[in-house]
Amino acid sequence: MKKILPILALFLASCGSDPAWRDAHYREDGELGSYMAATYPQVVCAGVAQKMALNAAIEHKVLGKLGDCRDFVIEESCRSMEGMKTDPSKYGHSYREWRYESTYQLGHIEPDSVSFCVKEYSYTGGAHGNWNFYPVNFLWSGGGVKETPLEALFDQSKQWRECLDELIWAGFLDLLSERSDNEEYLRKVRKDAEAKKDMHKETPFAYSAEGVTFFFDPYRLSSFSMGDFCILVPLNKIDKLLDQNGPMKRYLVSRAQFNLGLMYGSGEGVLKDDKEAVKWYRKAANQGLADAQFMLGSIHHDGVGVLKDYVAAYAWYSLSAFIGDEDGKENRDKLAEKMTPEQIAEAQELSKELLKQIEENKKKAK
Repeated sequence: MKKILPILALFLASCGSDPAWRDAHYREDGELGSYMAATYPQVVCAGVAQKMALNAAIEHKVLGKLGDCRDFVIEESCRSMEGMKTDPSKYGHSYREWRYESTYQLGHIEPDSVSFCVKEYSYTGGAHGNWNFYPVNFLWSGGGVKETPLEALFDQSKQWRECLDELIWAGFLDLLSERSDNEEYLRKVRKDAEAKKDMHKETPFAYSAEGVTFFFDPYRLSSFSMGDFCILVPLNKIDKLLDQNGPMKRYLVSRAQFNLGLMYGSGEGVLKDDKEAVKWYRKAANQGLADAQFMLGSIHHDGVGVLKDYVAAYAWYSLSAFIGDEDGKENRDKLAEKMTPEQIAEAQELSKELLKQIEENKKKAK
């Protein structure tokens, strides 16, 4: 039997100017046209320890799921190949081209948190294949990686479960009405009040700046012909229910602060104000956002909204480089060529102080 080893390749994801992640690919080919393939993200822009830990957690979950299905695809194709040699009449076309493929829908990837949902598709004979979803939500906290359950996003003192079920149900009805023109069927579904109870429970999800998306497998909410249902619960509908110190709120706040800095820096939607831009960049940078740290390095280097200061620029570039920002590292190293050894030493001390303050800020937020 010809054996093709699994391939793992990394390439730069198409993610604008911020290479926060790269796609990893796995593939293994079996007999009779069978194969297993997976595509999943790997964190790029993060500190060495947290990057390695987050990526290991992602690979363990994704490749572990793939390994669970290996016997049904690769090993079974080998057994079918052997069976064809002795009794070919038992093995028709449906024994060929079995496969397992997993792809993902991204919520977000930041240096200390990842959120996405994996879609698993499999075909092992029959009229059609099938697919399902599972979540991958991890948070770097306390020097290690923890899985992020749905309840961690919400304030437990509020009635978030009931509200969430109502919003998911409303989103489902909207999607269903787009897919079916059978009014009698739609009326019957709308009257099924029990169906919306606990819709959030054990449902794969991913969260982003847009809100929380829930992924329902085929058959879960309707017939197979209706397909799966990916239901976005918008942020503006749940913002007041979020835990102010939870992972989603922390991610949203720092990203929103950075975006405000961009708006004031460019004058898009507001009056251009470089000093106001610096204020918002600093708020985001102090929470560990690499984009904001890089931007502070740039504005201190160029003297936009602040006095030109190579020491401060070097320090902020160093922090973004520490998280894994290659542009930050490159700019820092170029800047060092213009600085004296005394200035570099001062900048290195400043970067240590800033990093210590950022870590304290994160602890206070927990």
